[in-house]
Amino acid sequence: MPYIVPPIQAIGHTTLRTVAAVGRAGYLAVDAVRALRKGSLWVPHLLGQMAQIGVESLPIDLLLQDLRENRRKYVRLSLF
Repeated sequence: MPYIVPPIQAIGHTTLRTVAAVGRAGYLAVDAVRALRKGSLWVPHLLGQMAQIGVESLPIDLLLQDLRENRRKYVRLSLF
């Protein structure tokens, strides 16, 4: 019996960490959608930012803007 317990504990620990990471990623996604609804914050700067950093990196910029607005919530964000 003592040979069975450590692997089961490891599986349980990994499962809990994975579920917690998925939850944090879910909060990030919800806050990103909320930030998109606040168009008055980001729309005036959209064209200038697109010209400066390029159109391809716009999703990265939107993610970084959300992280800046909600940095306390995502300070401990780690997926694994």
